Amino acid sequence: RSRMFSGLGFSGAAVVLLLIHPLRLFGLLPCACGFAVVNAFEALHPAGFKANYMDVTLFNGGMVSGAGNTMASLASFTLPLVISHILDSYGSWQLAFGLVAMIHMLAAVVFVSLSTADPIENKHAPSELDSPLLDAGND
Repeated sequence: RSRMFSGLGFSGAAVVLLLIHPLRLFGLLPCACGFAVVNAFEALHPAGFKANYMDVTLFNGGMVSGAGNTMASLASFTLPLVISHILDSYGSWQLAFGLVAMIHMLAAVVFVSLSTADPIENKHAPSELDSPLLDAGND
């Protein structure tokens, strides 16, 4: 289910982002509604990847969550700079929305094809799963 929610969130937002620029011909309200629908699709993302942080590891959820949040922070820092460059260089909102839609579609393909709910610890021998935290109460 996490793949379905994230895949739908990314791809649905991408499709609607591509429609926002043409919607400007019909006025402000259709564009605002388009952005609201994009946000609704983006609300499906956490149901997929936030749950996946906890599914993918038994002992290192904080590290996996931190790595995911770091990647998201880097993207939220760099993408506005890229969009600003596109608008300064080309003056094209359609190109800007197209780039964001392309990134959403790439994210959908990557997440749906590569995400797993099988903890990485299941790929190792049980002796490798020994955790000092789990052994602390067995003295």
